[in-house]
Amino acid sequence: MSDEFIKKVNASRKKAEPEAPVIERQDDAVFEREIDALIKYGEDRRLYFMKKHDSRGLMVMTLTLILVVCGAGAFGWFLLMQYNIVKAALSMVSAIFLPLLLGVWTNAPIKQYKVDYKKNFMPRMAKALEGLNYYPSRGIGMKMVARTGVIPAHDRYHAEDCFMGRYKGVKIMLSEARLYSKKKPDPIFNGIFALVELGSEIIPGHIIITADKAMATRSASTRWQKLQSFALPAPEDAPVSFLGFADQPEQASTAISETLVKELCDTSIVFGNSPLSAVFFGKKYIFLMIPCVGDMFEASEIFTPVTTRQHAMKCKREIDKILEVIDVFMAYAPEQSA
Repeated sequence: MSDEFIKKVNASRKKAEPEAPVIERQDDAVFEREIDALIKYGEDRRLYFMKKHDSRGLMVMTLTLILVVCGAGAFGWFLLMQYNIVKAALSMVSAIFLPLLLGVWTNAPIKQYKVDYKKNFMPRMAKALEGLNYYPSRGIGMKMVARTGVIPAHDRYHAEDCFMGRYKGVKIMLSEARLYSKKKPDPIFNGIFALVELGSEIIPGHIIITADKAMATRSASTRWQKLQSFALPAPEDAPVSFLGFADQPEQASTAISETLVKELCDTSIVFGNSPLSAVFFGKKYIFLMIPCVGDMFEASEIFTPVTTRQHAMKCKREIDKILEVIDVFMAYAPEQSA
């Protein structure tokens, strides 16, 4: 990736994005108290919309019974007394069609609840998660992540539930991401994209560390032709093994420490043994591609009590692991940039 391209992308991103808040890590006990208050707020909002839905449902059910009775009476009158089949049919159609329209009105609170969840609940949760900002329909620009060399070929990119913040002078953006191909109905990638922008240019060349052995096999002789494999330090009893590729393997060996590889192993475990990939590129960018299953930040069903506590603690552990990857890399950065 050319320096000119990085500068252009960086400049456009700075214009488009608001100032990221400062992330302040807190212990689990404080976080749990905040989440307990947040769950109460979320449950109150859920009950409000559920009661709204139920009251509308009762009204529509009563009105439907009245319309059916009236429609049946009108049907009999027009058919038996006036011998008008058209008016009789219209009477029954009206009695059936109007309740269907009212059904849309009845179910509107369900959609309103999901919108309210993203608009009010999730920003509060993001604030509790180390003081992040939340954007429901944003994500990392594809022009940037396409240069990482790990994104599979796709036809459509969808990003949502974006979290942004600044940690020790380092800018962080992460979001849910899905990649689609016209040939397959299901996503070819479903998980998390995280982009870290360091405060200084300390990364030597282009480095890829991946636990996705299948991707490494496919790419080594194709799009990674300009990269060379290099030996990564192997932490003792590491449950996840990684492969390393770089355009400057000697410098990469110095930059990637055993502690960093261990943190990537731990991050993989936290995300359910995900075959994640980490890319160090453009002198000051770190990109994490973390496959994982499910919609992490969607509202529960309106009839299901809010049980965010366990989910929130999981999110905190995941974000903490990303911050720890940054901590470890920065700890070794002065040595490898000298």
